[in-house]
Amino acid sequence: MSSLVSFSAICPHFFSLLLVAGCLLIGSIEAAPVVPGLNGRHPLDERGMGEVLLGELNCTACHADEHSQAYHRRAGPDLVSVGQRVSPEYLRRFLADPSSVHPGGKMPDVLAGQPMKKRTDVAGALTHFLVGLSAKSFVGWKPGGGDAKAGRGLFHEIGCVACHSHRDGEGREVSVGGLLSLAHVPAKYGHESLAEFLFNPHQARPSGRMPDFHLSRDESRDLAEYLMVNKPPPAGLFQVDAGLADKGRAYFREFNCVACHSIDGEPPARQSMPIARLKPGRGCLSAKPIGAPDYNLSGVQRKAIARALAGSRGRLSPGDAIAHSLTAFNCIACHTRDDYGGPSKEFLPHLKTSQEGLGSQARIPPGLTLAGAKLKPGWMHKVLFDGEVARPYMHTRMPGFGEANLGFLPALLAGVDKVEPAVFPEPGRKERG
Repeated sequence: MSSLVSFSAICPHFFSLLLVAGCLLIGSIEAAPVVPGLNGRHPLDERGMGEVLLGELNCTACHADEHSQAYHRRAGPDLVSVGQRVSPEYLRRFLADPSSVHPGGKMPDVLAGQPMKKRTDVAGALTHFLVGLSAKSFVGWKPGGGDAKAGRGLFHEIGCVACHSHRDGEGREVSVGGLLSLAHVPAKYGHESLAEFLFNPHQARPSGRMPDFHLSRDESRDLAEYLMVNKPPPAGLFQVDAGLADKGRAYFREFNCVACHSIDGEPPARQSMPIARLKPGRGCLSAKPIGAPDYNLSGVQRKAIARALAGSRGRLSPGDAIAHSLTAFNCIACHTRDDYGGPSKEFLPHLKTSQEGLGSQARIPPGLTLAGAKLKPGWMHKVLFDGEVARPYMHTRMPGFGEANLGFLPALLAGVDKVEPAVFPEPGRKERG
């Protein structure tokens, strides 16, 4: 089986050592995991922020939690087809040092504290194992697969910039705190694989944090063409080595990768100590974890998680469950609810409409205050999961997060949002003479 990778196929250890050394030298560019909803006008206190982080970092994959609530737990992406979706060279570099290759990502460095030689060996072997799982090979960039100009319009108008940094006229990202960078995309994907991912993101990432914008095939190609700016040069052929693939499978088990990435035939994940017994400043919650996954957490994030662990934890109330979910899925980037959420000043200029005469209501997504009292659960279900469009003049699209991820929300809103019934007295009647 073949795919694309560079000179590392000829001299893997030397080249990988250079890659890892480079990643370590540029450690200053690393960024803590970005959860866009936690950087906007969210409703959560420090403890609530910690609870959301426990879910978004998928801590319960390794640490049993008797109070785990599935409605804000994120799982890792599907790796069965990663070899045809992602460049093997990118995959190798990413596994060696995730936060340097993709700053702001949620993939931890599972090799934290390992000697460089071990990191190099593991990253290389895992790449061979994962690429070998795919039935098809990775196909690199093919110019002209879409219309970049149309893709630019889509990127800035349908809602991508609610979570991702917008770009200037030259295609360069305009840095805004709390948003996810896409600078790594050209090195990661080919045009074909990126377009396929954008067309059906839930196939690779079923947790729905990357939502489905109901793109057509042509729109997916246009958006992929636009995002693949600064395309890397073509790489050489990559041949899966069966011996290295076997070593990679062993490493996959050794480092408990199956806890976040389910693969048929692999044994169940090993559980570490329960969440209730985790200690702030220890293990993966330490500033520099050794022998434990390193999420590159910021001080603020570690403090929030510590606060969540220190409190008396239990099931969230319905109101809190709504607030946590709207924050985790970043619904509050577009929608207000009560006194939180709503488009940022950077996002507002990108909200467009074909009916300017209708004013702001035609371009700004509707508020969610008392949404459960105003809307029937069946209608909310159609909008959330069936792609029903209520405002066709609004260029920003209502994305789909997947019924498996937010199917509980319509009933929860209907149960929480109550208004006093209006009583209309019957008008008096005049007596006939």
